Amino acid sequence: ITSGRLDILKMLGVDGLFHSWWGELLLVLLVTLVATRIYASYVFSYWDRRGLASCSGRIPFGSIGDFVLQRKAITEVYGDIYRQGEGHKLYGYYSFFTPSLLIRDPELIRLVLVKDFPHFMNRGAYYN
Repeated sequence: ITSGRLDILKMLGVDGLFHSWWGELLLVLLVTLVATRIYASYVFSYWDRRGLASCSGRIPFGSIGDFVLQRKAITEVYGDIYRQGEGHKLYGYYSFFTPSLLIRDPELIRLVLVKDFPHFMNRGAYYN
């Protein structure tokens, strides 16, 4: 450890922690966990920032954790999300760290699948 770095560590009161590699590894892991949590909080507030109703997302699976952990089939997970969005024309959910949109209004579905199809094709999984 260089003397400048050692002085900074002494000022912070953690100079003894970094005399071995595991202390630095611990710091890297801690910073990584905090950064991941901050990033996830930002990503999982995507629909809230836009004023759209949504189900919550959880690190790292988003809203589809039951499918990833093989507790439910993907159709059951999408069915649950669909039921949670009852009363809303649009409902947001998260597939891992990716915000996804569920359209429940028949008129909006028609617009997306017919009139505006070139703008919305190849946009993920579909459930009927």
